[in-house]
Amino acid sequence: MFRRLHLILRYAEAAVDDDWAGLSERYADLPEHKDDRDWAMLTDVLFQDTDILAVR
Repeated sequence: MFRRLHLILRYAEAAVDDDWAGLSERYADLPEHKDDRDWAMLTDVLFQDTDILAVR
């Protein structure tokens, strides 16, 4: 499960930047926050220890 989530997050930034994810319309009414596109922080919070990715 963690491996799949890690792969999704790896490509999420490009999907949002290309507007492929459709987030610009869906969340247009919400105020922006300075950390909204801090992908490194998101990964750090969700995967505090990424050693699990090496386990098979």
